[in-house]
This record gives sequence, C-alpha cells and structure tokens, in this order.
Amino acid sequence: MVFVLLGASYNDVPLEQLESLERHTDTIRTALLSAPSTREIIAGGVVIGTCNRFEVYLDTDHFHQAVEHTIQVVAETAGLDADYVSTVLHVSNGSAVAQHLYSVASGLESMIVGEGEITGQVKRAFKESQDAGQTSPSLNALFQTAANVAKQVSNKTGLGAAGRSIISAAIDIHASEHESVQGKQVLIMGTGAYARVIVAALQRAGCHNILVYSSSGRAELFSESHDTCALEPAELPLALTKVDLVITASGGTGHAISGDLAQATAAARSAEGRGPLSIIDVALHPSVAPEVYSISGIHVLDLNAIRDKAPQEHAESILQAQDIVAQAVEEFEVEQATRKIDPVISALRAHVGVWVDEEVERVRKRSGDDAAAEVAHSLHRVTNALLHAPTVNGKELAKAGNQADYVQAVKTLFGIDLTQFESADGEAASGQDVGGAAND
Repeated sequence: MVFVLLGASYNDVPLEQLESLERHTDTIRTALLSAPSTREIIAGGVVIGTCNRFEVYLDTDHFHQAVEHTIQVVAETAGLDADYVSTVLHVSNGSAVAQHLYSVASGLESMIVGEGEITGQVKRAFKESQDAGQTSPSLNALFQTAANVAKQVSNKTGLGAAGRSIISAAIDIHASEHESVQGKQVLIMGTGAYARVIVAALQRAGCHNILVYSSSGRAELFSESHDTCALEPAELPLALTKVDLVITASGGTGHAISGDLAQATAAARSAEGRGPLSIIDVALHPSVAPEVYSISGIHVLDLNAIRDKAPQEHAESILQAQDIVAQAVEEFEVEQATRKIDPVISALRAHVGVWVDEEVERVRKRSGDDAAAEVAHSLHRVTNALLHAPTVNGKELAKAGNQADYVQAVKTLFGIDLTQFESADGEAASGQDVGGAAND
C-alpha cells in the first residue's frame, strides 16, 4: 500500500475555481469512497474541502488506477472537464503525503500561517470518512498522528495561538485600515458553519453588538444559541445603513450584496451623513457582486486581499514548526516500516509454535496433562528467548529499508512460504511528485 494525495490550494488556482470543488466535497467523498468498485483499487480515503484547499488522501496499491479513477469521479461529480481536473489537482505519493498533511493540519500551508481552523477541519474530514468506514488502518494512523503534530506545533511554537484564523486576520486588517470593531455594531450575513467562527472572533475583539441576517430564514435559530440579534428580511436595508461593518459568509452561489443593494446603501448612508460601509467577504464563493467594488462609499476586503495583506508569522516560529513536522514524518515512516515486518514475525512465531504444540501433545499422550503443561511453559519461555533477537533485528532491518533481506533469511532458514511478504517495486517511487499543478 502507498499513500497518494491529489490536491489543489489557493496557491495553485484562483479561489473561485476552488469553490466548484469545495462545494461538492461530500458528494465526491461518497461517490469515490463508498462505491463497491472503488474498494478494488482504493483501500481507504479522506476528502478535505475548505475555502483554501481541496484534497483527496488515498491508501492504495494501484497507484495509477487510483489517480485516474479519482480524477474521473471528481470531474463527473463536480461537473468539470476531466482534463481540467487532472491539470488542477497536484499528485504526490509516499512520504510527501505525510509531510504535506502534517504541515496542513499545523496551519503551515494556510493563507494565514498558523490559523487554527484548519486543524478542526482536517479532524472533521477524517472523522466523516472514518465513521463511514472509508478509511484504512494506515490512514487512521496517518491522520491521528497529524492531529498530534498540530498540537505540538501550537504548544511549542505559539503558531495558532489566540484562535488565529482568516476572520481574525481580516478584523485586524480592518482595524489597521479603518477602525477597531470594539464596541461597534456588526452585521453578519449568513448562518453557515463559518458564522459561529466569525461571532467568536468578533466577541474576542470586543464586539458584542452583532446582528445576523439569513436569506434562508435561519437567523433567529442561529441567534438563539450565539448571543446575536436576528434580522427580518425587511430590516436589512436599514441595518446596512446603520451598522459599522458587514461580514459576509453566506456560502451560497448568488451574491448576498448585489450592485443595486450596495448602491442604495451607499446613497442612504451619504444622505444620513454616515461614513463609507466596510464589507469583509470571507465566503469562498464571493458574496459581493463584482460591481460593488467600484461603488463610492463601499470598501470591500475579500479573501484575496486578506491573503495579500495578512502579516507574516515570525520566521523563527515557522522554522521550529517545520522541524517538528519533519521529525514527525521521520518517526511515522519508521513506525510504518516496522509494522510491515510484523506479519513476517507473526508467521515465524506461528511456525515455531506448531513445533511447540506438537511436542506438548506428544508429552501429553505419554505422561499426562500435568507434564504437558510444564513442558509447554518451558518451551514457550525458550521460544520467546530464541525469537527475541530475530524480532528486534527484523524491526531494525525494516527501519533501514532492508525488509526484503529479512524475509529471504527467514524463508531460507525456516522454510516458511513468505511469498506474500516479499517486497516488490511499486508503481511510483516513495515521496515522488508525479504530476498535476504546481506544488502547494
């Protein structure tokens, strides 16, 4: 088995192109990992879709088939051209997959370095696949280790401290360019999963006068559990005239703020002598219509601008985090290598165990149960002592990548059929980048 990653991030493609992949994450996961035909080539998988990235992690021993099948499923499910998908999704395999996942989970690959949201997003994506029975033991180990690495990075480097996220960075940028949100009135448009993160970030920044609007009518239900005030549809125009800041995260396919709505808002605010309206748009699919950007009296800060304006984390902290990731990758590779030799060691112990059982049975027939029990105890103790060195040496050889030598030695010395454990060259070299878009 080998790990394979097919993924694209904000580094590879424009955010609007990522949106077409992200909004189909659940259907892609189901179509790719739940179909009976998939199990023939893919042992397990996890699909991650966020506003910054779309990634498919696979455990397979059919590298090329798995990659081609995944591209086809993604294309068909998302309604995209297969050639386009194969160009957008960057493909990696082997140790490069662990390296990338650990970096992603730790926030090192995020638009805002060290942002805390991605750790939870990775955990949720893994849990969804695990609950659906779509993962493999190796993938379970990989993602569980990723969570531990992310925790180490946060605790030891300070990256991700204080709930750092895209919205918290946006609020900081807004404060530097306009004014602090502390004590201000803010309108959130949208009640999706990200809205709760926005509310928490505003409250940490000292803003507790928060209005919520939902075009789907979910504002009142959301406000009941998030200490905010729900708006009725008819109240929206007046609210846009009065509030100090609007944050949009609708997640829909349309524009929450159209050109006409923005034009009317700008005119009303000007008539009342109020200043320009600032809008922070953190929706993956833009919630603000393109023409709004050119309207006088409206300022828009979107994901692309946030990415460009966000301050860089301290270089020393990033280097320390990268060292933690590199060490974790090395340890994981060693652990996986030693696990590969476990079936061989088990086969060896089982083979010797047959001899022990036969001898114990002979003693039982000749001298009775008590004598057989005593002989069994002695022989098991001898077996453990005898196989201790071969077990330790086998794991050491596996760590060094010499599993094949150990398998051949056991096969020659004990005459055990170990054909299924003999190593063979895979279809792709471990850790090799094999195509797709530019590296993430």
